[in-house]
Amino acid sequence: MKEYFNLKSKNKLIFILILFALIMSSCHQGYIVPGEVDVIRKLSRTVHHRCADLVIFPFNTSEDSPALSLNVAKLFNQEISRNNHVNKITLIEDTSLFSDIDTEELQIQKALYIANSLYADMIMFGSIDYYFDSVSIETKAIISTMIINVKSGEKLWWGTKSVTGKPGKKSAFYSDHMTPDPPSAQELLKRAVEQIVFSMFCIKTF
Repeated sequence: MKEYFNLKSKNKLIFILILFALIMSSCHQGYIVPGEVDVIRKLSRTVHHRCADLVIFPFNTSEDSPALSLNVAKLFNQEISRNNHVNKITLIEDTSLFSDIDTEELQIQKALYIANSLYADMIMFGSIDYYFDSVSIETKAIISTMIINVKSGEKLWWGTKSVTGKPGKKSAFYSDHMTPDPPSAQELLKRAVEQIVFSMFCIKTF
């Protein structure tokens, strides 16, 4: 009789564990929508430029956020440095550098002047065109970036990456407030930077 109850208890425990696993598996985490980098222009000499010195400037933001502006520049600095794509990187951290200049063309001219005084070969200049962080609906970020030759002023690489985060599927056993959130906008920025840098330096051109 004792063995019967032990067996029944064990079967009940196994059933509970299986049911819990099914509940958890039906509740998926939020995910990032896959997508390619939209490359507007790319010259073959942009890639494998390991001997070049690069200056990265804070990114323009539609939200006028100095913290976000510098954050994205730092993400590019980290990703390019991690893969040793260039010889040297100088990160400009002054987010007020272009505050008195309205047009992008004049901002680039100022950036080229600063980079030339640092004897750099290329500059990275860009903008966060869209940045939306929502807890339950979706997250989204759009980054436009360009690499410019300091001496000629020519755009060696120019492209855009749009990244969207979607909420995960919820389980029937969960209430609405327990629905998995989409990836944070910060996660989207990291993913976008990784893919842009890969496209910028690693994909062969023909």
